[in-house]
Amino acid sequence: MDEYITPKYETIGNEEKRKLLELMNSSLIHAFSPDDYYAVMGVFSRIVNRLEE
Repeated sequence: MDEYITPKYETIGNEEKRKLLELMNSSLIHAFSPDDYYAVMGVFSRIVNRLEE
């Protein structure tokens, strides 16, 4: 896997970012263990950062 594939993501707007933040604060996410919670927060953070670029 020597080649790099550039994904073509659409940028994220404030509305989509707000929806992600609401999901991050939902009761579902609070049912995770602390380790799972931080892992999911890391995924959300990387998604938002990638889509903001």
